[in-house]
Amino acid sequence: MKTTKLPSGWKSVRLGDIAEYCDGTHQTPKYIENGVPFVSVENIDKLDESKKYISASEFERYKFKPQKGDLFLTRIGELGKVNIVENDEPLAYYVTLALIRPTKISSLFLMHCIKGNEFQRELNRRALLNAIPPKINLGDIGKISIPLPPLPEQHVIAEILTTVDKLITVKERLIVAKQKQKQWLMQNLLAGKKRLSRFNGKWKRATLDKLMRIETGSRNTEDKIDDGNYPFFVRSQKIERIDSYNYD
Repeated sequence: MKTTKLPSGWKSVRLGDIAEYCDGTHQTPKYIENGVPFVSVENIDKLDESKKYISASEFERYKFKPQKGDLFLTRIGELGKVNIVENDEPLAYYVTLALIRPTKISSLFLMHCIKGNEFQRELNRRALLNAIPPKINLGDIGKISIPLPPLPEQHVIAEILTTVDKLITVKERLIVAKQKQKQWLMQNLLAGKKRLSRFNGKWKRATLDKLMRIETGSRNTEDKIDDGNYPFFVRSQKIERIDSYNYD
């Protein structure tokens, strides 16, 4: 596999050289109404919102109990998603998650490395993608390469990337809010439920054929030409090309 030349002072290491790791219980636990929260691959985005709980006695059997700064990595099902543990509260986890405890690397820097293209490519290369569900063996996670800069540089890089992530989150929330606002406007303005202040005329209902000319094309997708002179619209989202012009 092609490797990128690293800057002076950086080195390439295996994840297993700079972190401890294990997976969760291989047995479906007995859930109770209240107790220690239990997370699996479906909880990776929001580790603190699990609705499943196990007993404290069952949690005591865990060899690795999550600590603040540990990482969870999905290893069965949806591969390669990662999140960081924010506190030291008891948290049980299933075999679908690998718990990674950084020992010689910044937790935040490692999290961003795992999200990066190089790590994801190697993870998928080592994974059993034809398995149902797809998975990567725990031992193979430790063999994945990580670029390791000096610790002070790790902290600065992680801080920059984390700040950008927070900005993206703010923008995404704004987009969601605007989409909801637009949906409300469409439902009310297009149906005449709400009227703009300077308009008070009556609306009427009509069918499309009374408002426009509707025609269909006469060519098939097979008529496309890679370097054709004109855009050729077909059923797929891709706009093809064609040499003859059919409509004005």
